[in-house]
Amino acid sequence: MVNHLKSKALKAQEDLQAKVNHLWDKKTVEVDHLLKQKVVEVGGLQEVLRKEEHTSVGLKATFALEEERRKKAKVKIAELKDQTSRQISKAKIRAMEEFKVFSQMRDLNVAFSQEAFQKGYELYEGRVVSKFFELNLDFLYEEATDPSAIAADLPPDEFASTAPPSSSILRSLH
Repeated sequence: MVNHLKSKALKAQEDLQAKVNHLWDKKTVEVDHLLKQKVVEVGGLQEVLRKEEHTSVGLKATFALEEERRKKAKVKIAELKDQTSRQISKAKIRAMEEFKVFSQMRDLNVAFSQEAFQKGYELYEGRVVSKFFELNLDFLYEEATDPSAIAADLPPDEFASTAPPSSSILRSLH
């Protein structure tokens, strides 16, 4: 009986050992299968991570280039603003100089016109005096202060259509 119990215990132990080995093998296969799945999954995640890192490096490089372009553009804009400001200042100076020249030219034209008028007046005055030497032309050199005095010398129809001469015209006639 003890032998029989021993053999039963041994048989039970062998059966249990076989079950354990079977479960062990089954679990090993499952673990290997899960491990392979996880290795594939980790490999995929590592690949995605590498791609993301590569993309990140590319984006960082692009960002750095864009930042450098932006800085260069700001410098260029500042230079252009400065250059434009200088050009505007120079243009203002040139315009003022041209205006001064224009103003001087106008003054010269006015002076020339006055001189030409005066010479022409003197020429015709000389002709009038030589043809009509008996006329007294002193009234042309009198300073008119009262416009009514001039109007009194004119016949009524001429007075209505004639405006009194300005004192600057009379002075230029002298």
